[in-house]
Amino acid sequence: MVVAGSAGALPRYSALFERLDRTLPVPVLVLQHRRPGAEHLLEILHRRTGMDVHDLPSGGRLDAGSLYLCPPDAQAVFTGHWEVARRPLPDGQRATADRLLESAAAVHGPRVLAVVLTGRLYDGTAGVRAVKAAGGRVIVQDPRTATQQSMPTSALATGCVDACLPPRSIGDAIGAFARVPGAAALFATRPAPWAWGVGSQPPSPEARRAG
Repeated sequence: MVVAGSAGALPRYSALFERLDRTLPVPVLVLQHRRPGAEHLLEILHRRTGMDVHDLPSGGRLDAGSLYLCPPDAQAVFTGHWEVARRPLPDGQRATADRLLESAAAVHGPRVLAVVLTGRLYDGTAGVRAVKAAGGRVIVQDPRTATQQSMPTSALATGCVDACLPPRSIGDAIGAFARVPGAAALFATRPAPWAWGVGSQPPSPEARRAG
């Protein structure tokens, strides 16, 4: 499971992760846009969840019930089942949710759960298309609760989102999706008409399945 956040996401992690613990049957990988040196995020996550919290290792298999934080100076990509490689970034570049989600979709297909939180611009948009095209699930933070609405709004506009929820409900949905077959139907929401732009129509079911 992959969680992508940017500007404004930090205050939301408490509500999102507080009800998750070591019994979660999947690992959680968090990609948070931040400057190198902002290492306090790992300590914050330690205090806000019952999961085991780690810096993302340079390679290897991720453990269920654990939360991993991608470092700001590296790009994480999935290379095998629950296996992630950390790749250095050129100076001035930033790790992208799109690349991470695309690799997750390529490796895990319909088993992927992607979460896009508050943030500027549109990182994650191409990634959620890839996840949905592979048969995975996508949750987006309700833009009305977002400090920066661009990332969740752009993801919603793809028509590839299964649920649009406030942070606390996202945490509940993560637990349900991971543990209960068919739980996605309990959280499914229809994005508001503005998600596709004024005067436009939501994509057909066939187009949504195509991603």
